[in-house]
Amino acid sequence: MPAEPSQSTESIPPIQGQFGQLTLATEFPDSPDSVSVYRVDTMDSINEKIGDPFSEKSLIPSVEEAPKLAEASLKKYGGLPKDDRLEYVAPHYLNQYNLKNGENKQIAGLNTQVKYVQIINSSPVSGARINLDLGENGEILAIWKDWITSYTQTREIKIITVRTAYENLLTKGTVDKIQGNIPQGTKVTNITLGYYWTGDVGSSLEPIWIFYVVFPDESIRSPLMVDASA
Repeated sequence: MPAEPSQSTESIPPIQGQFGQLTLATEFPDSPDSVSVYRVDTMDSINEKIGDPFSEKSLIPSVEEAPKLAEASLKKYGGLPKDDRLEYVAPHYLNQYNLKNGENKQIAGLNTQVKYVQIINSSPVSGARINLDLGENGEILAIWKDWITSYTQTREIKIITVRTAYENLLTKGTVDKIQGNIPQGTKVTNITLGYYWTGDVGSSLEPIWIFYVVFPDESIRSPLMVDASA
């Protein structure tokens, strides 16, 4: 996920129906007047499960070493595209919960997840990603890839400001329906202009404002997407 600026915080009202109280922990970025819209002409798609991401491993790659191992393992799939950005790295463990003392103990590694997002016109594309589960030696256990390989600019459209998008987040909700509730104390840690893609050839890349949020216990980091078209 993008870098999370450390700025002064501002409390904001609850979002009706599905949110607790968000805290704005970053500043609003500059808002351009308009952006280009693109049509997706071709794409590369892979969905393979090679090993078992959920079996116990003696050792899984660390956060520091996983990106290099992922890049090396991707060579058999044509390598890592140049228009990528590393979004996040997350080791996954098998945990054992002690009912008596409430302790949650890691007992074995399962896999290390590495995710890349595609960047077009300096903006991340929601839906265009490479998602990997890596095993003990950095080998790929599973790979999901939907990547745009060619696209055409179709038009230029006006967009709303990030402040207006923020207000819409509170009152109108997001592009994708949110599953469950966002707990009180969740922070908006970064905001960026992006594109929304359905994953289909022939569809358009439509502008969105992306609000990246982190849950209070930092267990979940998630993008909330708001339509940016004026």
